Order: sequence, then structure tokens, then C-alpha cells
Amino acid sequence: MTDKTISATNNGKEQENKRFQGWLVLDWRDKKMRVRKAKLDKVKPFEIQIRIDIVLKLPKQPEIVAKGEFEIGQTKVNEMFMESI
Repeated sequence: MTDKTISATNNGKEQENKRFQGWLVLDWRDKKMRVRKAKLDKVKPFEIQIRIDIVLKLPKQPEIVAKGEFEIGQTKVNEMFMESI
């Protein structure tokens, strides 16, 4: 599967499109499925390969940054040091 990023606008809102391409392999005998990036050269008689091309349209989100400070007392530092040895 290929992941390509495309910037676009939707009703004035910026969005990011992610594209996934590959092959869905269905095993009708065992009722299993798997996804592959490349097409198989040979498939078993009970397998079916289906080409997939999926585009996800994601609205751009502002990046959120968490900031803060922590103060650890000397007693706690000593306790953590003693536990580690």
C-alpha cells in the first residue's frame, strides 16, 4: 500500500488526503482475508485478489502542544535512586 499525502480544500477548510493502494486477498475456503502492497504472482485456486484504492479525507487539525513543569523533591529523588539499585 502506498501512503500519499495530498493537500486540498473542502468548503474553504483545509484537509489532508491519505491514499492507500494495494491488494485484498480473499481466501473463500478458510474465510480469511489479508492485505498486500504488491500483487501476488501466483494465488491458490481458492484465493481471489481484489485491487484496492482507498482515499481518506482528513480535516487538518491544529497541532496541540502540552507544556508544563514538574518539581521533584530531593527526598523523592533519593527514594527513586535507592529503588533503582
